[in-house]
Amino acid sequence: MRHLVEQGCLDRDGGLLFIGPEAERRYGHRHFMNPTSVFTAPPQFTVVQGRKETGRTDPGLLTEWVEGPRRLLLAGRSRQVTYIDWHRKRCFVEPADGGGEAKWSSAGFGQGASFEVTRAVRDVLLGVDPPVSLTRRAGRALAEAREHFLARVRPGGNLVIRDPDGRLRWWAWAGHRANATLAARLADPDSAVAVLSEPTRFVADVG
Repeated sequence: MRHLVEQGCLDRDGGLLFIGPEAERRYGHRHFMNPTSVFTAPPQFTVVQGRKETGRTDPGLLTEWVEGPRRLLLAGRSRQVTYIDWHRKRCFVEPADGGGEAKWSSAGFGQGASFEVTRAVRDVLLGVDPPVSLTRRAGRALAEAREHFLARVRPGGNLVIRDPDGRLRWWAWAGHRANATLAARLADPDSAVAVLSEPTRFVADVG
């Protein structure tokens, strides 16, 4: 690796290595992309029934609040969760009669926005203009989004708002992971505060 860096085949930026100018000159035309492509995916939990691994499941099914026993739908069969090993990312189950759920996160905001992205959205809604040139259409969409979320964001902190159905909604603006943790900790369905991770519609509309 040191030799490749010295020869310019690899370039270094902090702790990251990537294709250097010499590799681009010698191989060019992106021929080096196949051996260096990397695909990332959200972590999955291994599901274990007895001593046998039966598959994997999305961690979202193990963190969101449920009423009653937590059940998964895996390989066409319902399984009830008996224990979750968070450190080893293993989920232990037993057969169930029904009621299992399946869920798989897709790319992008389907996985939930991070704390940094959510806070950046909050700053923009509070009036900070993004450091880019906006088209007229984007400017109108941004103005509409700020008006739409006016009652849901404030400079001094978070907001707790009562919905028309009487439930409280906590606009924490903390990102998907933090809000999933908060929601999982609020165990009483009668008094729990509904937590919204991020304004996905605003992100989709304004880009």
